[in-house]
Amino acid sequence: MIGDFIYVSIVGAGPAGCTAGIFLARNGFDVKLYEQDTERVKPCGGALSSRTIMEFKEFLKDIPFYEIKNVTFDLEGEIFDLKFNKKVGCVVDRFIFDKNLRNIAKSEGVKIIKKKVKKFPKNVICVDARGYKKSTDPAIAIRGFCKIKRQNMFFGFRRKIVKFGYFWIFPISDSLANVGVGGKIRSFNTNPLDTFNWFLKEKKLKASNVSGAPVYYEGKIENLVNGNIIKVGESAGLVNPLIGEGIYYGMKSGKIAANCIVNNEIKNYEKIVKNEFEGEFQKSLFVRSFFVNSPMLISKIIFNLGIKHITSKVLGL
Repeated sequence: MIGDFIYVSIVGAGPAGCTAGIFLARNGFDVKLYEQDTERVKPCGGALSSRTIMEFKEFLKDIPFYEIKNVTFDLEGEIFDLKFNKKVGCVVDRFIFDKNLRNIAKSEGVKIIKKKVKKFPKNVICVDARGYKKSTDPAIAIRGFCKIKRQNMFFGFRRKIVKFGYFWIFPISDSLANVGVGGKIRSFNTNPLDTFNWFLKEKKLKASNVSGAPVYYEGKIENLVNGNIIKVGESAGLVNPLIGEGIYYGMKSGKIAANCIVNNEIKNYEKIVKNEFEGEFQKSLFVRSFFVNSPMLISKIIFNLGIKHITSKVLGL
């Protein structure tokens, strides 16, 4: 325990906040988890990496998911297919996934309170899991759900339309997919919603439940602890700066934060998070800069070589 601190307040009931709450409650802490709107859904692709599945598989056992074994990349009309001999990830419905995490938190004794928190209390340890971190160079994600026949996970790149970003089609079932576009706002050639609608028209799709939200993925890990407040997930800037994926980083940072609180090592939290993710983020920033700023022909050559490397060297296929 942290001296007399056996109470923890968490603001934000997404994957990061719920994960922190679950591990804290399991270690005997009295946890209050504040969330103003439990019906709100993060408009992301809902893809979970293999490491997310391996480390947090207990949180997936009661929800439906679509296994990913094949991925298609479309780079300016040139197609690159990856076929794996094993599951490399899965896609979930974020509403169901987040709701399941909240239910697990409740079952562990976490008190979920539907209330907006304007100020963090000073007399308890607080975990900031509110999500989007303000940015001078913001990004945005827009997604909808489309009826579509079973297909590979799809990533599409059209740099004249979105210089830094991509389109996606992530299958949720044999007849439904999460379809969207994400990228730096300043890199869109037109309004992001118009860009999303262009992609739907290009693929002859109709979308329902369309929504969008800002995303932070600058790759900076700094100022994660401020007195009694610990930042996790996107509030801490923990979103991959190349692909914009944040679920694993959110859950992992929530787990790390809980361990630091339990072991009275809050002062080491930022150092631990940096050791875990900083090198990975720096590599992602380098690849992002090279890919976006290089001529298209060079991009295609590098992309093709990269796909071959992933297939032959990393996965051993």
